Amino acid sequence: AALMFVGDVAAQKLSNDGKKYDPARTVAMVVSSALVMPPYIPFMRFLDRAFTASFSGSVKKSLFNAATAGVVSNAWMIFASTFIDSLLRGEPASVAKRLSRTALTRKIVGVAGNSASFWVPVNTVTFWMVPPYLRLTINNLCGCAWACILSSLCNNDK
Repeated sequence: AALMFVGDVAAQKLSNDGKKYDPARTVAMVVSSALVMPPYIPFMRFLDRAFTASFSGSVKKSLFNAATAGVVSNAWMIFASTFIDSLLRGEPASVAKRLSRTALTRKIVGVAGNSASFWVPVNTVTFWMVPPYLRLTINNLCGCAWACILSSLCNNDK
């Protein structure tokens, strides 16, 4: 959640749209991220057991992760961040739900594709070369950059 905070603030500062900092957007992204991350630790442990520690095993593990948990977590981030942001802006739950479904339908392919483009290479290298006890640290450093990208993708109205 802290990485998402840093990533969203960075995404807002880096955008050249002239808007002021939007704390509701940050809260929505942080809460969504905090709720989606806990299942990842046991899932990563499962991946370590299910795939070999070789380069080809690391590629397979990264692709499997992107096609399963990656798609689910990205769908969650789009839906939940839009829903929470809408509620924080005073929309009724029924409107927030409709806006979230629309955002999910419109954005999931692009977000999942960008996610795979970013995380498959990162995870392949970390699965292959980084011991499990250090992966979280390395992935968190990369995660800050991804949080900035994800926040921009989830909040892009185009």
